[in-house]
Amino acid sequence: MVSHEIGQWCVYPDMGEIDTYTGFMRAKNLEIYRDFLDQMGMLPLARAYHLASGRLQTLCYKFEIEAALRSRSLAGFQLLGLQDFPGQGTAPVGALDAFWEPKAYVDAAEYREFCGDTVLLAAMERMVFQEGGRLEAELLCSHFGAQDLSDVTIVWTLRDDAGNETAAGSVEVPRIAAGGLRSVGRIRHVFVDAGRARRLELCLEISGTEIRNRWNLFVYPRSLSLPDLSGIRVMDGWSPALAAALDRGESVWLRLKPKDIATRIQPGFSSIFWNTAWTRGQAPHTMGILCDPAHPALAAFPTASHSDVQWWSILRHAAPMELDRLGWTDGGIVSLVPDWNDPKPLSIAFEARAGKGRILVTSVDFDAVDDPALHQFESSLLRYWHSAPPPERLSTTPGRLLTLLN
Repeated sequence: MVSHEIGQWCVYPDMGEIDTYTGFMRAKNLEIYRDFLDQMGMLPLARAYHLASGRLQTLCYKFEIEAALRSRSLAGFQLLGLQDFPGQGTAPVGALDAFWEPKAYVDAAEYREFCGDTVLLAAMERMVFQEGGRLEAELLCSHFGAQDLSDVTIVWTLRDDAGNETAAGSVEVPRIAAGGLRSVGRIRHVFVDAGRARRLELCLEISGTEIRNRWNLFVYPRSLSLPDLSGIRVMDGWSPALAAALDRGESVWLRLKPKDIATRIQPGFSSIFWNTAWTRGQAPHTMGILCDPAHPALAAFPTASHSDVQWWSILRHAAPMELDRLGWTDGGIVSLVPDWNDPKPLSIAFEARAGKGRILVTSVDFDAVDDPALHQFESSLLRYWHSAPPPERLSTTPGRLLTLLN
């Protein structure tokens, strides 16, 4: 059995590709999507949308391909193609553009880590942990090279964002036979208390070769000490009391539930499949998150500018707020990359001046599940909002916030 056309994970179209059409054909499709974005006043975000969704696309393909390689009864997999498909509504599903040129967010060397003759794999139950939790991983090698591998040393390391090694080990394997999937060892590691949220990179390498593979793991404190809430009014929905508090100059956190949000846009962890115009609006309708990792609201929540596994539970229990209803083109603290057919400024967390006060609005159900990443995200926002200065750029009125609600 060979799986057929797996993946088809999209990236937000690259508007810079328009200028590469210098022959008989014209990139009218991309021009239309560019104009959609421009009409919303969001054209300056085009490059950021492309890069952030491209990193999510790469992650989706990595997980899809690794799942296929770990499946012992699967003889192989077939991608639709390595390049974008400009027909049938436009499907930017490739790691290469329509001209077979590399894209800015990934290169061949990274793809070879998880898609090649020889691929190291780690079968893990989870990638999000709490301190004191145990990493249990079976090490596998998918080897379809020309010959067997002899006297192999597989080295594993855990490194933090600064490149410091926090744990390491090695496995000696006398022989890895060609032509299949082999179990080659195990990792057992307990995450010690560090008192802070961390992102760690797990790396597997075959010593003396260029064969390696990597995954990001996230480790969170077992207990969260929340700041004093006495200076913040926390509200779970709209009420006259909220407007009055803002008019008095108070600091308000409006914690909306997904069911409260007026939107038909369904987020998801994975990216859009093919093209929503051709799949009758099949969800998800978003392409991952976009944020500034240096924003102080995310100081206690390690993240890149794009989605990684720690956002899975958050996005599963969130709904996008359509901020064009407020007359904005900005997505706030954490925005979502929209569908290129219907671009809107989407957010799951934003701040604004409202009346004489300031307001933080979130559209995540923080009580939905007992998930360490979900709780850490809430804690990081709360720490920021406890001492944050009034936002300089975005402002609204208490009444206009009602346009976000059902």
